Amino acid sequence: MNMIRRDILIRWIDGGRWAGPEDTERAEEAAIDVFSAAGLNDVAQLMAAEDAYRRALEDGEEPMGLGAIWADALNAANGAAVQGWHDPNGGAVDIVVVRGR
Repeated sequence: MNMIRRDILIRWIDGGRWAGPEDTERAEEAAIDVFSAAGLNDVAQLMAAEDAYRRALEDGEEPMGLGAIWADALNAANGAAVQGWHDPNGGAVDIVVVRGR
């Protein structure tokens, strides 16, 4: 089992009432794949990536470095979450960092 699996969860922002557990699982797997490929493998790294992403957005800048990794994971999770949906614009997710759920 990938160790960061216990450190993230997927929160539905939109479309959650139509989502099944398989949709959430796909989104989680997609995010984990991006984080793992980038070498992020612990909760501190995940939190730093989320912080960098949020700071860039607040400053009106394009996320770079760790922030860009977070953005890539978020985009991958959103795409995977609605894969196969009739209206792929009908759902959106966020990634939440937690400690060892």
